[in-house]
Amino acid sequence: MKNLFFVLCLCMASAALSDGSGPHRPLLVRIDRVTPERLMKSGLVTVADDAPGGVISLVRDTALVIMSRNEYELFRERGFQCSIVLEDTSTIRLFRRAAYGPSFRLEKPYHSYAMMRHELDSLEHRHPSLIRVFPIGRTTVGNREIVAVKIASHVEQESDRPSILFDGCHHSNELMGGEICLAIAQELASLYGVDPQVTRWLDQWQIYIVPVVNVDGHEVVTSGRDPRWRKNTHGSSGPVEAQFPEGVDLNRNYDFNWAFGGSGDPLSDRYRGPFPFSESESRAFARFAHAHRF
Repeated sequence: MKNLFFVLCLCMASAALSDGSGPHRPLLVRIDRVTPERLMKSGLVTVADDAPGGVISLVRDTALVIMSRNEYELFRERGFQCSIVLEDTSTIRLFRRAAYGPSFRLEKPYHSYAMMRHELDSLEHRHPSLIRVFPIGRTTVGNREIVAVKIASHVEQESDRPSILFDGCHHSNELMGGEICLAIAQELASLYGVDPQVTRWLDQWQIYIVPVVNVDGHEVVTSGRDPRWRKNTHGSSGPVEAQFPEGVDLNRNYDFNWAFGGSGDPLSDRYRGPFPFSESESRAFARFAHAHRF
């Protein structure tokens, strides 16, 4: 799991490997001692945003691929060093094993949103003159609070100092974005008054952080229910009931270039929504951005 976020997503694309409806893929296969170049030159995979039939993760020289039995045999015939990690008729179980490892659960270094909020509230409590945590809006389905963090010396004062913005997790399966945002907040808070450069930054600038924009989707991923989840949970009665591939791609829901970005297909991972700013998350983030001169 610690390398999940170096994943390269690819889809099976050879005509020899697919009929009109696509083959049934019950195998999670590990390929050792492989490079991206060799996979590309094999003619068996191609780079794509969506992976309707399977997914390959590539970490260093090891790939995990969801494939059919025929595809597995074809990879072996082409000289790839393959081994079956798991065979299961449940696609989501194969994805969980590929993303979360043998435990089928997210590793402890990664934070749920509740854990992240607790860390941020603790930082604010320990550094009240340096950190302020405040809401910028709520999620479309779960009505969860989306919070921002302001970090600056004399944080309670409104100032015309330049403002800098960091944000994470417009896409809920990009967990590392939220982790980086949390680490930035922790690093700045711990080093102010200790490191001259950090002290100068916070004396001269105002730094704002929105660690998780897609709070509902983040919950789907961090709870272990579905590591594939990218969009918010619009279309469901709540995050717990969300069924893949419901939702709207929040990063395609802004008004800029809306008609030409993403997809108009609700089943696409890049579904842009029925109209610009249809989602409360993107509206909240836009209001927040317009309120500051980042």
